[in-house]
Amino acid sequence: MNRKCIIVMGVSSSGKSTIGAALAERLSFVFVDGDNLQPKSNIEKITQKIPLTDEDRALWLSKICTTVMEQNNKGEDCVVACGAIKKKYRSILRGCIPHARFVYLQASLDALIKRNDARAKHHMLPQLIQNQLTALEEPDNEEKDILTVPINENVDVTVEKILSQLKHAV
Repeated sequence: MNRKCIIVMGVSSSGKSTIGAALAERLSFVFVDGDNLQPKSNIEKITQKIPLTDEDRALWLSKICTTVMEQNNKGEDCVVACGAIKKKYRSILRGCIPHARFVYLQASLDALIKRNDARAKHHMLPQLIQNQLTALEEPDNEEKDILTVPINENVDVTVEKILSQLKHAV
């Protein structure tokens, strides 16, 4: 039986972990927070407010792939919170998780800064959020497996929108 994997993606402060966990709960899937899979060297850079490079993300993406496959092999479907802000990161994830579906949490800089300011932990400098928005390669028409959901509603409404779009996309 094919297992399911939904990757909730977007820049920092878009709500990947919060919405991903709520979505996983609604679907009775395992939730995997990609932040918890970051290698120590990446955490040190993040702590020092240094943007991660593509090379920094390679091991991290590999750990995400391994974790999803382990969950799927146990018979568990999963929701993963993962930035995946560049097309090549999404391609890497597709290569090792061919059954993955992506949900892109779309937001403006102003909305992201407001959300960031309200966060108790993982608070980022606004310029680092801007750096991520600059690096972001929004999904295009070639990426048919990505649902785009604006994050202008509360968590419950956003999750309902995602579930509705997933039903219509299958």
